[in-house]
Amino acid sequence: MSDQLQKYETQQMDSPLRVEDLLGQVNLIQKVMEAVMKDGEHYGKIPGCGDKPALFQPGAQKLLVTFRLAPEYTVDERQLEHGHREYRIICTLKTIGSGRFVGQGAGSACTMEGKWRYRVAPKKLTDKPVPKEYWNLRQSDPKAAQALLGGVGFSTKKDENGVWMIAEGTTEKVEHDNPADYYNTVLKMACKRALVAATLTATAASDIFTQDVEEIAENLRVASAEAAPPPSILTPPAKTPLVPAQTPKQADLVKEPPPGPKNIQLGSVTTADATLIDYRFATSDPTATKKWSAWFCDFKDAAGQQFEAGTFDKKIGEKLDALKGEQVQITYKPGKKTGTFELLGIEPIDFIP
Repeated sequence: MSDQLQKYETQQMDSPLRVEDLLGQVNLIQKVMEAVMKDGEHYGKIPGCGDKPALFQPGAQKLLVTFRLAPEYTVDERQLEHGHREYRIICTLKTIGSGRFVGQGAGSACTMEGKWRYRVAPKKLTDKPVPKEYWNLRQSDPKAAQALLGGVGFSTKKDENGVWMIAEGTTEKVEHDNPADYYNTVLKMACKRALVAATLTATAASDIFTQDVEEIAENLRVASAEAAPPPSILTPPAKTPLVPAQTPKQADLVKEPPPGPKNIQLGSVTTADATLIDYRFATSDPTATKKWSAWFCDFKDAAGQQFEAGTFDKKIGEKLDALKGEQVQITYKPGKKTGTFELLGIEPIDFIP
């Protein structure tokens, strides 16, 4: 592998690649995929978007390390009406050491994009808790479940203590009143798009990976989740109820399965940017045969939607305290039960290696 890196570094820009060198570069990428990259974390197939996998940002960074390339960013910031902002980024890749130009990629992001421009209209909490019968009826008889909340115009929402309460308000989206909340997120997204585009161009990996379908799929997920209720936490494998470290109200929250989105297919893996709002730690009953520990995380996505995901992975749990309140990139998939999400990975957002 080191020989191929040396050939890549010393190849003259005005000299064409030999066939064997080109084959060696393709083989190198494929070997990196097999040995280092993980499906669903560094790349992944998007359901309904063809057989070619999409290259994710972590995968692009692995290729940059492989070919010893360093990114440089040129930022074009444009002010739009009503406080909106657009960032156009040129990512230039140069070899580490010699600083030789290898390739460029462009990316843009704007607060006018649907997932940042709109948010769900705020709901007003009532003083009535969600009836237990609602959770049992919401799948088998949605109309009866809605009637228990008070009819059309009522939904569910957690209060400050994490208890599900009846809320008054529609699920319609309204214009976000402060686009500045997403300036940093949009800038990083533009850098991410430019970085992936430059990596595909510089390493000639477009025949292996694609980029656009990841963005298309993300927009489709945001659009289809417009009226979807918030997803639930991960359900533990044992039937023994959780014994939380805090209050009995949280135990009730775990026992009752909150609603989950219907637009995500079972088994699909999603990588997305979000904000880690808070997390809770819970363990099994001391008398249980099988002992376990779990972490339950509250996230907010770029559209302002709040959702939850859980994990039994201790390595992930140990990262949570340092990342609380921070923007992170998470990898998750639907759990075994409908409406549950399993957290597979979490990392701080860092678009500049």
